[in-house]
Parts: sequence; C-alpha cells; structure tokens
Amino acid sequence: MLIPVYDMSHVFGVEPLPADEGALVIVRMQDEQIAFKVHEVNYQQDVVIKSLGSLLGVHPLFTSATIDGNGAIVPIVDFAKLVNSLNIKQTHSVEI
Repeated sequence: MLIPVYDMSHVFGVEPLPADEGALVIVRMQDEQIAFKVHEVNYQQDVVIKSLGSLLGVHPLFTSATIDGNGAIVPIVDFAKLVNSLNIKQTHSVEI
C-alpha cells in the first residue's frame, strides 16, 4: 500500500530534512492513511480526545484536546484541516 507523505517544514518555518533523515508519523483519516515527515518523535501516547467546541473559536489546526498526566491541556492537531487549510503539498509516497 502506498501512503502519501507531506513535509511539515514550511509550516513550522524550519529547513526541510534530507530524504534519508527524520521520521514519518502515519495518521489514519477515515478510510485513508497519510504520513507527515517530522524531525523526530518524542513519545507516543494513547489519549482520550474531547471536542473543544467554541472554547477556541475557529482555529485552523486544533479542534480537540486531551489532558496529560500533569493536568495540562494538550491541543490535538486536526490533520484533515491541516492538509486542506494550509495547502500542504505531498512530497512523495512510501510503501508499507
């Protein structure tokens, strides 16, 4: 199965990584999977996600949040909105 890969470097204003560096974060959105190229993955965690409703108003990236073990609110990126609203370009595909 081929998965499209999106480079996030221009979104965060950093230099793109060479093709053989970094990590891929694979996200399932409904019936498809996509991958985001990132510099590194710090940790992975299973969380319960709660809608923010009107707390943040209309935000282009965050529509939900979770609470971490220390009680801090952690916004959750809405990857579908990220791809659509920021006009992120697919850089290549990977086979899994």
